[in-house]
Amino acid sequence: MYNKYLRSMPYLFFATQIELKIQDVVHIFSIVAYSD
Repeated sequence: MYNKYLRSMPYLFFATQIELKIQDVVHIFSIVAYSD
């Protein structure tokens, strides 16, 4: 059980990185849209 959790850690980290990148893109996109 614990081993399985450790193996899924990189995936969770990767998923949070993607989520942060998506938030950044949305944030930048909204800035560009507002500064039109």
